[in-house]
Amino acid sequence: MNLSRLTQELRGFAGIQRKGAVGKCLRAMEGAWDFGDVIVGPGDDAAVLRAEDGGYLLLAADGILPALVEQDPVRAGRAAVLVNVNDIYAMGGRPLALVNVLAGVDERQIEALSQGMREECRRLQVPMVGGHISPEGRAPFLAASVLGKAKALLTDRSAGPGQEILLAMDLRGERWGEYLLNWDSHVKKDSNTLCDDLAILCALAEEGACVAAKDVSNAGILGSLAMLLENAGLGAQVDLSRIEVPDSFDLLDWLKVYPSYGFLLICDQEAKAATLRRFEERGIWANGIGRTDSSRELRLSWKGDEDVLFDFSKTGILNLPR
Repeated sequence: MNLSRLTQELRGFAGIQRKGAVGKCLRAMEGAWDFGDVIVGPGDDAAVLRAEDGGYLLLAADGILPALVEQDPVRAGRAAVLVNVNDIYAMGGRPLALVNVLAGVDERQIEALSQGMREECRRLQVPMVGGHISPEGRAPFLAASVLGKAKALLTDRSAGPGQEILLAMDLRGERWGEYLLNWDSHVKKDSNTLCDDLAILCALAEEGACVAAKDVSNAGILGSLAMLLENAGLGAQVDLSRIEVPDSFDLLDWLKVYPSYGFLLICDQEAKAATLRRFEERGIWANGIGRTDSSRELRLSWKGDEDVLFDFSKTGILNLPR
């Protein structure tokens, strides 16, 4: 596949297209999300509020794709936990507790979804402390929300031009199935190992090694990077040849994948080597894939070609209100 066709495919990718609703929702909620205690509002992985002890409280929520809820409810339950927990770690924080919402579910689905949530809560050592269930509904629905706490933050708008873009993904996993582009590197890890792997993000924030991070969401690697860049008012050049692809994927599908452990990080050049080493020492693949700039374009290079994936001065991925 040539680069022009790859960028065209990515722009039409459902995981990227659905993010456009974010800006519409926020414009409809304008004036309702800051009454004095909000430090980071909508657009980042989690919202940030002041804590009385001088630290930060983090809040995030995620709904699970209906296809996964219907086709594999156990994994959907797991996903509801891990996607929320990843959002907190991506901000430099530690998750404290979760709640969930179930709707349109029968007894069998309740058991399967709960099994998955129970498994991942134990694996990630985060309690599920409550929620809400409404059996009525035309289709099964699952969402969860998480509370976290941080000593220091990794926020999109802390990023600036001329900084390194790093990608860290745990390639020691397995594909979930052919029906969704998911990669599972959690299931084979013991709980302590997984929590220690995630705690790297907290250390990088608290030590000041990185300034921003983004959980690779269902928008994929480049869609997630685009959200970070748009929120920060930046552009970037990314070299696709620096992204390692597992044997069970081609490049296009890997760029769309939702990984259970995948993070984009922004740091100064002098912190790059030490930051990469933190992941590599734990067996997690990590590499520098590009650099930020002030162009407000996300440009890709591949085998000598270059193309623009997004020009944020014309069309954003989130279309956030400013």
